[in-house]
Amino acid sequence: MASNNRSFSRLATRFNRLFVKLSAFKQDSPDQGSYLGLPMAVIQLPPSQTADALQVQDSNGNVLWRVGPDGRTSLNAPQKTIVDGSATSLADVAVPASAMVGGVIHYTVRASDGTDFQALTGMVTYSGVNKAATITGTITEVAGNQAKTVSTGTLTLAWTIVAGANKLTIKLQPTGSLTETTYDVTFSIQPILGAVTVL
Repeated sequence: MASNNRSFSRLATRFNRLFVKLSAFKQDSPDQGSYLGLPMAVIQLPPSQTADALQVQDSNGNVLWRVGPDGRTSLNAPQKTIVDGSATSLADVAVPASAMVGGVIHYTVRASDGTDFQALTGMVTYSGVNKAATITGTITEVAGNQAKTVSTGTLTLAWTIVAGANKLTIKLQPTGSLTETTYDVTFSIQPILGAVTVL
């Protein structure tokens, strides 16, 4: 009988250790949910998939976050045609009364005339405020993170942010030396504060 008690005690101790390890998956606050150790969900897409695999939208249907058909995650990562010497609007950032907003954009610009090729990748930060219906914004290219490769010629970018009605519009103007037949920007926006609508 004593031997059975010792065996049961050892089993209970092992179970308690296992239970403590599992309890580490619990969230700190009970009102945030139950356990984080959930089964993995798998989304398998067909080879012909072109639409997003997953979207998170706000109450107005604006996409806040997405998983694209290639598995990339971001707040919208579209490819948008740009025009040499012209400012193209990329996104609107909502700036309601008394709001302060900001975020980060990662991008790659491609330019080609079919013979020569240019690629420019970088990072831009932006911020804005709305004080008494006066909206002010700032956008800055992080020059130290810019990587540019050109087979020939030059390519430069100018980022601007323009105040509108309770919003800021982010614009990109490229200047290149080629007669471009391919000219586009693929970008990903990570808003830290403020809702973003990709245009």
